[in-house]
Amino acid sequence: MSAICAVLIFIFSCFMAARYWSHALSGSLSTSVVTKLIAYRSIIALELLLPVALYLSVIMATSRFIRQMEYTAMLACGIGPGRIIRAVCALAIFMAIFVASLSLYVRPLAWDHFFHLKALAKSTFDLSRMNSGIFYEVWEGKRVIFAEKVSRKKNRAKNVFIRTKGPESVQVVYAKSARQLPARAGGSPVLVLENGREYEFSEKGENDFILEFKSSTMVLEPRLIEPEQKIKAVPTKLLLKGQGLEEKAELQWRLLMPVSTILLALSAIGVALRFTSVRGGRNSSLIVGILVFALYYNLIAFLKKWVAGGTVPVAPGLSLGALFLAILCLLFFIPEIRGAFLQARGAK
Repeated sequence: MSAICAVLIFIFSCFMAARYWSHALSGSLSTSVVTKLIAYRSIIALELLLPVALYLSVIMATSRFIRQMEYTAMLACGIGPGRIIRAVCALAIFMAIFVASLSLYVRPLAWDHFFHLKALAKSTFDLSRMNSGIFYEVWEGKRVIFAEKVSRKKNRAKNVFIRTKGPESVQVVYAKSARQLPARAGGSPVLVLENGREYEFSEKGENDFILEFKSSTMVLEPRLIEPEQKIKAVPTKLLLKGQGLEEKAELQWRLLMPVSTILLALSAIGVALRFTSVRGGRNSSLIVGILVFALYYNLIAFLKKWVAGGTVPVAPGLSLGALFLAILCLLFFIPEIRGAFLQARGAK
């Protein structure tokens, strides 16, 4: 399980890196910000990756147990499949408690930090992140910065163009060169512009002016951008008080994750028992298991959207997904349930 979880986290992190490193290469986000964004997304994904790792590991371990005839030897000694179920359930319950803490508390907190960090990165500017010949938008497009040539090592730029749109005016600054002074502790970086002009135009056509300068300083104060307000970043205690369909769908999703951990582990045993053959291929049960998980995950994902949109009523809501998986588990264990029933009946 640890090995599978490590592989899944690595694959997911690589996928996120491919998505966000392009921003670092273009200079719109710094390397440290991109690293933190990837870390937050990996933490968020743990609520799903951990149950999947447990699910796949149970299938692989139980299938190997059957192929090596250990399960047959166990049955010959009078030890039933309940021994495997108890062992797996003990681990699954422990994992479900951990997943519950991730889903109910850690995940919304990680989403909140993710959105705040993303908003802060969009609102700040750093000359050392710029590439030559690219227009950069900050403050949600209210400020545009362009430099014909940028030297990151020297923290300098040539032929710099800055357009800032205010409430009632537009300011355009052109400078032949610019350098950024290091920010003091708790302060904003300062851009020193050299040999340039400043143009300011008002919307009413009044008080327009052109100013030539040899040296001018511009404080690059970050303008606060409100982070994205998404339901997945709302704390669970607030969701409990929410009356909207979207809040209820998100709450049901968070409550379903620990339940899914246990049900997936049990269904993994059933998949291994039903689809593993001593003489068959090694991957047959694993392939069926992946198909079962894909079906279940897509079902609960659609149920969440349908509950949030009012297509499916809040009750039963996402519990339909858990019910589907529970019924699937019972179907997988029908031979074992029938055998236990006949054995109990014979004992009487």
